[in-house]
Amino acid sequence: MSIKQFSREQITEGIRKYHVEPDQRIRLLFANEKLTADNFEQACALYAPLLGTRFDTVLVVERLGFSHDRLLPMISDSVLKTPLGEVPVNDVLRNEFCDEEDDFYIDDIGNHENMSIYDQLMLLQCIMPDLNVVSVQIAEERPSVIRELAYTITELLLERNVLVVLCSDISKCTPDDIDKIRQMVRNDEMSALMNFCNSGDSGMIGTGPFLAGILSAKNWELVYKVPD
Repeated sequence: MSIKQFSREQITEGIRKYHVEPDQRIRLLFANEKLTADNFEQACALYAPLLGTRFDTVLVVERLGFSHDRLLPMISDSVLKTPLGEVPVNDVLRNEFCDEEDDFYIDDIGNHENMSIYDQLMLLQCIMPDLNVVSVQIAEERPSVIRELAYTITELLLERNVLVVLCSDISKCTPDDIDKIRQMVRNDEMSALMNFCNSGDSGMIGTGPFLAGILSAKNWELVYKVPD
């Protein structure tokens, strides 16, 4: 069952079960691409530290799912709608991304109701009353594109109060795959991590958002919180 079938009350109750002290230091979240009843508890635990925090904007990064010559499309909607209501899009920040690098385009090639951003919004709408968002999709997950995206995120958002949510699918990863990824992140083995993810051996679908997030965290010198 998709999270879109959950009520606001169910989601709010789920998040509150895991509530801890608000952590405004959070800059990046690595989320499951599709949120369902099977991973609902995990998603609630991930988002719970955001209760009580305030961000000016949330940037959601996900894979496009197919190749396209516009490498980093950004959907053109001014408002995104979920069963919990409407969320405005930050048009100013979206345009700044397009002005910053040539590979960012406002383009609806990947605009559809099953985008991961709609799943993430179901939780975000229960946490942040004044939410606005920006969407970026990755058409080509090759290293040069990922580095460009990470560079733009770190430079453009360095002094801004923006939360970045990176969406990937790890449902096909084995426990050994997850352990390898976890250890590489903890040990700061960036080359090995990129090679493992890009080889296809990791089982991860949507390695681009994940790697862009790891590179951004490294550029910002953030402390990783890697669950066991």
